[in-house]
Amino acid sequence: MGNSLVNANALPNLVLTKIAQGYSQADYIGSLVLPEITENQFNFTVPVYGKDFFKIANTLRAPGADPAKTSTEAVDTIKLGLDEYSQYETIDRLELEDGDVNKLKVYKTKLVLQQILNGRELAIATAVNDYASYPTANKVTLSSTTQWSHADSDPYQQIIDAKSAIRLATGVTPNQLTMGEAAWNDLQLNVKLLARLTDARVGIVTKEVITKFLGLDAINVGGAINRSEAGANSFIWQDNAVLHFTPKSPTPNKYEPSFGYSFKRNGYPRVVETPNSFGDVTQITAYYQYAVKVLNYEVAYMFKDTSA
Repeated sequence: MGNSLVNANALPNLVLTKIAQGYSQADYIGSLVLPEITENQFNFTVPVYGKDFFKIANTLRAPGADPAKTSTEAVDTIKLGLDEYSQYETIDRLELEDGDVNKLKVYKTKLVLQQILNGRELAIATAVNDYASYPTANKVTLSSTTQWSHADSDPYQQIIDAKSAIRLATGVTPNQLTMGEAAWNDLQLNVKLLARLTDARVGIVTKEVITKFLGLDAINVGGAINRSEAGANSFIWQDNAVLHFTPKSPTPNKYEPSFGYSFKRNGYPRVVETPNSFGDVTQITAYYQYAVKVLNYEVAYMFKDTSA
């Protein structure tokens, strides 16, 4: 749920905000899967491109005739709104007197922001791995000998077949494969895949080699950890793998067809530094306004339960 905007409207600490906006972790892959787009408005409209957008139309124009009118159906749109998330840490006056003030504030900023970003990563992983939302033809639950951890499984053929099926159905070729560490460990150690790579004499097997061998632009492996209130750790990205189409552009926009996007408010995340009325405690609060949305499950294929 979004939190109150009252404190967020206070003047941000520009130094800490700049640090927050540049902060990330290698374990976070959410913005690679659903590229981030900056919005100036809290509420906005996003186009949703169906497979009809990619079909070939008859564009031949005879002499003297009018230009051909597209037969493509109108692009659907959906309305989205950003939610606001916030977290704060406190610094006592005595801590400031005893330590390096700037380093302590930076540490607290990164600490609160990481908790927000963990939630954002979980939101993206949940949307991407929503098995029920995929069309029947765009998903499979692996079991026994088809699981990538089994010596008889053939993930290479599964992935190639899924790519062809999506391309035939939509006109789009999936270019990324996203998974958790368990799925990645099974994929890179899969007996049949290694045999194919050996036959191809590719040399040392790396993620880059496997990515190229599968005809993909990227393989995203999520390693972020979710810690429950009870103190138990679990991977945010689990033993599923999703083949999907994501634009290659380093600066994507919402008018480009894509598996999905994540959206954030311009100027966020922002960090506000507020002393209490006595001046004894300083509150470092991070605010982030964002939303994540898978726009088209038809340009993706989900392999559920890759590991035994």
